[in-house]
This record gives sequence, C-alpha cells and structure tokens, in this order.
Amino acid sequence: MVAALDFKPSYPSAAERPPANLEAEEAVLGMILFNPEAIYRVADFLPVEAFYISPHKEIYKAALSLQRKKIPVTFLTITDWLEEKKLLLQVGGRNKLYTLVSKTVSDINLDHLAWLLVDKYINRQLLSLSNEISHLVFESEIDTPQKLSKIEEKVLSITECPLKHREDDYERWQYNNLIKAIREIESSVDDPGLKMMKMHNLAKKHGNGMSPQLLETIYYKSLLNGENEPAMTLSEFEAKYGQLVNEWHMNGLLPKGKVVLLYAKGGEGKTRIAYELGLHLATGQAWSGFPVNGKCKLLYVQTDESPNDTLSVLKSRGYENSTEIHLKSRWTVDHTESLKKEIQRLGSQFILIDSLSSVNKNSLFSENDVEYARPILRLKEIAQELGVTILIIHHANKEGDTRGSSAIFASVSEVWKLARDVSADAPSDGTGRLLTIEKSRSRAPATYKLQFCPEDKSWICLGKEGEMGNTNASLKDAIIEFLEDNRGTNYEAEEITHELRGHLDSIRRALFQLAEDGIIYKKELIPRKGKPQKYYLPSYNRHTASLQTGGDRFHDSDPQSPLSDHTDGSEKFPPITRVLEFSDHGINYDGSEKFPPFARVSEVSDPHPPKNTNSDFVKNSLKNSDPGSALAESHINQAKLSDPLSDPVSDPRVVDQKNRNIPLQRQKEEQEDKRISIDVKSGTNTANIAVVKRFKRYIEVKIDYVFADNSTASQIAHPTDLKEAQQIAMVEMQHWESHQPNATISTLYRVRQLGEDDFIWVENCQLIDVPQPPIKQWYVFQTAAGKSLQVRGADEFELMPQVNND
Repeated sequence: MVAALDFKPSYPSAAERPPANLEAEEAVLGMILFNPEAIYRVADFLPVEAFYISPHKEIYKAALSLQRKKIPVTFLTITDWLEEKKLLLQVGGRNKLYTLVSKTVSDINLDHLAWLLVDKYINRQLLSLSNEISHLVFESEIDTPQKLSKIEEKVLSITECPLKHREDDYERWQYNNLIKAIREIESSVDDPGLKMMKMHNLAKKHGNGMSPQLLETIYYKSLLNGENEPAMTLSEFEAKYGQLVNEWHMNGLLPKGKVVLLYAKGGEGKTRIAYELGLHLATGQAWSGFPVNGKCKLLYVQTDESPNDTLSVLKSRGYENSTEIHLKSRWTVDHTESLKKEIQRLGSQFILIDSLSSVNKNSLFSENDVEYARPILRLKEIAQELGVTILIIHHANKEGDTRGSSAIFASVSEVWKLARDVSADAPSDGTGRLLTIEKSRSRAPATYKLQFCPEDKSWICLGKEGEMGNTNASLKDAIIEFLEDNRGTNYEAEEITHELRGHLDSIRRALFQLAEDGIIYKKELIPRKGKPQKYYLPSYNRHTASLQTGGDRFHDSDPQSPLSDHTDGSEKFPPITRVLEFSDHGINYDGSEKFPPFARVSEVSDPHPPKNTNSDFVKNSLKNSDPGSALAESHINQAKLSDPLSDPVSDPRVVDQKNRNIPLQRQKEEQEDKRISIDVKSGTNTANIAVVKRFKRYIEVKIDYVFADNSTASQIAHPTDLKEAQQIAMVEMQHWESHQPNATISTLYRVRQLGEDDFIWVENCQLIDVPQPPIKQWYVFQTAAGKSLQVRGADEFELMPQVNND
C-alpha cells in the first residue's frame, strides 16, 4: 500500500486543481460494484488516498472493509455498509451508487484505470513535496542537515510506492491479455482470411509497431514458456514425476500425447510404414512384438499423394470399409484449430499427417527458417491436451538428415529415421529397411530391422539390431507373450522366471531392456530398496480401448471393496441403464484393487444393454454388419479361434475337469446357478449368478441384475469361487442403492421451503436434477408454475400422497 504523507498540501494557486482523473475514479468504483471479484484485483496496490474526492474515498473504503471480512462486494452490501456508518448521504445516496453501476458494462480495463489513479496520486504527492521543500528552504529555525533528513524521508515514502514496479507489472498484464486475445482468435476462427483480418485489427489496436507477424511470433514464443521449470529438490522432483507412467497406443513406438516425426528419402516407404502401424492400431493387434493397447480410431491427413493413390494403397494393405478411419485430402496448418475440433468430434486417437511440406505450403517462411516449425508446437500442444498420437511424415535431404531448420527436429517429442538396409545380411531384393529411433522422451534410442512383404503389402519387424537370432530376443518374445496373455496383472521377475522356467538373471535383464524400450510397463518408476520391481501390460477394453494399469497377481485387499465407477465422479441418477465394459484378462478400473480380473459396470446413454458377451458379442456384431455374408462367417470362426475365452481348451490356464484339484462338492456347487436379493428402500435388487467356464485359478460367471427401478444389467466376472461371486453381486447392488435419490424424475413431490413466518410445503413439484458432488450439491425441483426450487437434503422433500380415483 502507498503510505499517505502526514502534511496538508498547498498548491501554487487556489484555481489550479492538482493531478486527478475523476472520470477514472468513477469508472473504477463502477467496475468494483459491477463485479464482486474486481476488488481482489486492485486491493493490493490501490490505496484509498488514490481517490481525489472524499465520496469516492468512502465508497472504496467500504469495498476494502467488506473484502477484508470476506463479504461479497456488491451494490447492496456497500449500500448497507455506508448506511450503517451514516455515510450514505455524504457520498451522494443510492442514486450516486446506481449511477456508478449503470455506466459500467465491463471490467476489462480495471487494472489499467487503477494504475492511472495510482499515477495521479503519486504526482499529487510530488506536487505536495515540492511545496513543502519550498517552504522548508525559508525555515531559519531548522538547520540544513535536518532539512535534508526530512526531505529524504518524504521522498522515500513516495519512491517505495507500487508505481515503482508498475512498468513491469503493466507489461505483464498487457502480455497476458494479448496472448489471451491471440489464443481466442486461433481457437475460434477457422477461416484463414478472417483470422488474418482479426490479427491485423488486434495489432492495430495495440499499436507500437505491432504487426500480425509479430503477434504470431509472440504467441509461438509463449508456447515455449512451459519448457522452463523452477529447480526442485530430489524429493520434490520425485513427488512430481515419480509416479508418472508413459502411456502408449503401441508400446515402444507410439506414445500417447506426443508428436512423432518420421523422415526418409523419397521412395523408402515411410507412408506405407505409417499405414502399417495404423492398421494394427485400428484392429487392436500387436505388430511384430510391439503390443497394442486396444483399438484406435484413425484420422489420416494425406495431402502428399492423390486420393486415388491413397485409396489404392490402403485397400491393398487390408483396410476395409468397416475400419474406423477418416481421411482428409486437403488441409493446411492454417486450419489447425479446425483439425483439433475434428479430432474431438471423431474421437480420433492416431493422427497421420503426410507430409509436413505439403500441409505447410502456405507458410510465409521457408523450411530453413526457425519459424517454419511453429505449427508443430501447436500440434504438440493439441496432442498433449487430447492424449492423442500425431505422426508427421517429413522428407530427408540429400545427406539423409531431416530437411530444413533444426527447429523441426527440436519441436517434436520423437524422431524416427527410415533408411534402406545395406548391411551384409540385408535382403537381396532391396525390401529391407532400418527404422532408427533417433530421439525419444519415452524410451531408449534403438534401430530395428524391417522387411517389406510384396505379397500382402505388409511390413514386419525382424528385430532389434544386434539382438536378432540370439536367445535374448527369444526370451523377450516369450515375456511379451506371457504378459499379453495376463494383461492387467503385475509380475515380479521371480514370478515370470517360475512361469517361463527360465534363468532369473537373464529374465531380469530382458525385463529391464523391454521396459527401457517402452514395450512393457514398470510398476515403480523409481526402484525402492528392498521392494522388487513389478512389470505388466495394462488391461484394456476390447470394444472401447480404455486402458487401466496393472493390479497385483493375487488379491490381498478387502474382498468387499466396491466396484469402481466413472473416475471423473459423474453419476447419472435414475432412471439409468447400466451395461458392461468387457475386459478379457485384466482389472478394468483403477489398479489399486486386487481382485481377479472382472468387468466393471459403467453408465451409458444406450437404454438397451447388450445381451451377449465375448465371442457371442463378436459374432452378433459381424453378422449385423453384413447379414448372410460368408466372409462374416469366416471372421466369426477366426474370432473364436483367436479368443481364448470362447474356447476353454485353447486357453493354457484352463485344465481338464478330471485333473482339477477341486473338491467334488465345490465342483457341484459351481455347476448350480445362484440367486440372491437384497431389499432396498425402493424395492428389491436381484442378481442371478451362472457359471460359464472354469479356469485353474478362478471361474467365469455371468451375473444378471434386475434393480428395484426395473433397470437391468449383465456382468461377466472372474471370482475365485461362487462365494466371491456373491460378494461381487452384493457390492454392485449396494453400490446401485447408494447412488439413488429418494425419488425418481417422473414422480411428483412436495418440497419444504421457508415462508414468511415458518416452513411451508410446496406441492406438485417435479425433480429435475440431483446432487453430483463435488460439483453439484443440491436437489433441484420445478413447481407447477415453472419456478425452480433447490434443497440440500433428502429430508427436505417427500412423495406426494397417492390419490385414489376409485
């Protein structure tokens, strides 16, 4: 705060008013009355003395007093405060306050005008000081050292004011507002011409030699601000990054939230490699030992070749009309924000842009300019925000390096180089390639040998250079296959050694290398002394590709742990339909639970839950896509063979009935269906449990629920026995009950409200919304007249009495 001088100023002449701006004072007070949050923006630097006339000082003093008491600063609260202090008439009454508010339409210039008042106040102080110095010169009773001391004291009281730092603060404020305005234009305007016009108008508004090009430079420089973070202690660094896990669409190659640059000379097959990876992402199938974590939706921006060529290559590689892919043959980086909206609308997870040169053809800069890489920074921001992978194809120069500015290389997270394999063991027909991961923030650099198969136009990875053909490569393949078969389960090196009957040191070394290459996950990113490291592949939903981290191999937590629901806490209250998201080999909720894998129940908008699961689900989906098609039938048979749950004999975990070490009594019990029910406030919840298959360590059951509101759901679970299946069903039915309000939307209620003297009941109200903590805390009702009522507790409303019409 600025300290007030303890002397009465005298001015050169009575007719001359000292520096002040009464219009700015009224504007600032109007903004404070207009927006209750405005006072918090100025309270720390704007003193009461900055207002020149007394009524304005009293109004601002009232606002500061309310702000310190945590009372909202509004027209009514300031009026009450002034009236209580008997100052309302002194400031001009309610009409004065109303006039201040009525003149205000926005508080956008509040900071600027507040600093203007500080500026005027400082100048008034300087004027007063000059008068005092002139009088002090003629004071004969005070010696010169005392005069200098007094003057120094007065000068210090002024120079320590906030205006000393105003220039930097004001420039920061200007900068923040400028970036906000540019970001608004970039994100909301799709038309490049209109965007340029808006940028030109913005530059003209700010003046000082601003141009659209300079605004663009400032904006892209602002994107680099996140590259500098404050230094941290080791414990702070661990707290921030110690539990972060890199997530992948394709382990070891395509990380989520990253931009990958693939470059090569012309004719090396970089586009076909990208199509190969995309096809495996779309089908959810691993590629040459690189696991895929569920099916992905694709978006290809192909501007480097004709649409006919694109279609021909995709079809020849095996892309079908049913493949979840969208294509664009025309696009430039000027439409980046439009691309972001399309990614969000389509739900795309893997975006291919071919090529950087063709989509950047309208750039004002050449490839050798640093500014040429600016669009990549924006794409990188989008990838991080949406958690998608963006693969950009670029051309190499004559020397085989990335073409253009080194800023291109620096702007992306991952850089791959594709080159022809000319080694002694390369295929003689010229189909061999080397894929080198030159830069990665997600894994260790490496080089892989690839080979093109002309028969089906596919690419395969022969292995990591230096490991091909040795026992280490075979061991890694066995580990990946084992973890694939047991997704969602954490394994220590000793456990994997036991399962694979291998050598502990070799398996530890292979696990470490696989984790370094990003192909498998480590449970603990930072090893703990005395705590063995655990490795896993995350479970994912076969139909929705939702990923979950691994859970421990054997459950040791409370068996009554509730099934988790949506992680964002979004509950939709009755009437609801609950259907299942299926998980083959893993726990499809947060990794803290220790249960054997089973599917979680989630809430969706589809009122018709699926009746079939696993292979039946696949069968019905394929038949519906092409009724009577022989091709669909062949896919059905193939799906049965590839799905271990559709054929117990094909699953290595299943053992023959006569060889199972299970008592006959338990086998007999597991063959019987179980029906359990619990009474709830609104009726009875019922669950029918049927054993589907028996495995070595657990059984597969199907649980059919009928809830009290007549909604239904089906669940596939994998408990160790029927007793645990009953516990799962009980938890789910209790979970359903715990999220039901004491009412349904279609029923009429009476709601308790505060009347003039006492509480009254408002009848014939309809429930239109329910609490969803922590965002919503109220039940919302609508009266017959259309008025909205809010109550906090379920005891503040009740059902209307039923009327007998007989």
